[in-house]
Amino acid sequence: MQIPKEIISKIEQNTDIMDNNYFNHAVSALNSMNKLTEDNYSYDDMSKAANTLERVYKGFLYAAELKCDWYSLPYKNFLKEDHDILGMLEEIKKNFKEVFPREDRESWRATKNFLRDLRREYTSSRYDSYPTYDEFKVVLRYVNTQYEYIKDYIEKTKFKDDEEPGLRIDY
Repeated sequence: MQIPKEIISKIEQNTDIMDNNYFNHAVSALNSMNKLTEDNYSYDDMSKAANTLERVYKGFLYAAELKCDWYSLPYKNFLKEDHDILGMLEEIKKNFKEVFPREDRESWRATKNFLRDLRREYTSSRYDSYPTYDEFKVVLRYVNTQYEYIKDYIEKTKFKDDEEPGLRIDY
């Protein structure tokens, strides 16, 4: 296959840290879910919201591994595990303390319980749970907020590599 040099140069110029499959899918899902109304809401939309949150966190961790010399994922298949939303958030909070606002113990406990419930809801809402539209809107607001925190962090800290990559030497 011949790939024209114009295509190659466009790809090489696109160094946006948020340009990865996880973020792209998350943004696409958020755009469609933000347009939902009570009339066209379905129970499956709750699982879509949970899946989108997972993509947001995976997008951040994937980008971090690519762009931060000092960071690597805890193990090789970390991003291949499905629906460990809490585990991904804990990984981000442990290594990138400034991404999200600090929480006191009680708030953090509530967040962990919420994310565990959301993980269970991911499957349940497709089969035997009936989340309301109002519950979905709360979860969607949470997902949008998490995305905005991550996006703001990347923009403020220049998480992306603005310099030409050099040769990395491991000793």
